[in-house]
Amino acid sequence: MTNVARTLFDLSADFHPSRLGYVLDDAIASRSTSLAQVGRVLTEASTRGRKGGPALAKQLDARTGKPVGRTKLERMLDEVIATLALPPARCEYPLPTDGSMTGFVDRAFPDGQLIVEADGRRWHSRVADLARDRARDRRAAAKGWQTIRVLHEELATDPYGVAADLRDVYQRRIAQLRASS
Repeated sequence: MTNVARTLFDLSADFHPSRLGYVLDDAIASRSTSLAQVGRVLTEASTRGRKGGPALAKQLDARTGKPVGRTKLERMLDEVIATLALPPARCEYPLPTDGSMTGFVDRAFPDGQLIVEADGRRWHSRVADLARDRARDRRAAAKGWQTIRVLHEELATDPYGVAADLRDVYQRRIAQLRASS
């Protein structure tokens, strides 16, 4: 029996690079393994003649220092954000509040005091979830932060529209913050 990191190494010789990247991201997002664990296996198992080592190393290099979205929905959001000519969004950024509530937001642009949350039906279909999210949004707003919520359906059917909206809101936020300082 092998662990997930070793299985990734073993399969890396047979997978197309894009498929290998998808499987690696999925394993990390599901917290079945980590980049560090895969890196350790790569170091320990790499020997001459093994075809998969270089392919897996290339995938790790592409992800070093770059957080992997925990869910497919967050990865979709990251793909949209990557198309924008903006500073990188911070992942799992601490919720800006007065301390009365804690947690993390999906993505944040601290320089624009802008939060971007990806909402899917899985987590946001109950009234209690909606109420908690609105309370989080109000607490962040009290600290001067604006929250944009993007639905799965929007990311799936209109990623270009979502990108345009995010870019416009970010630019307006930056202009407002500069004007007020």
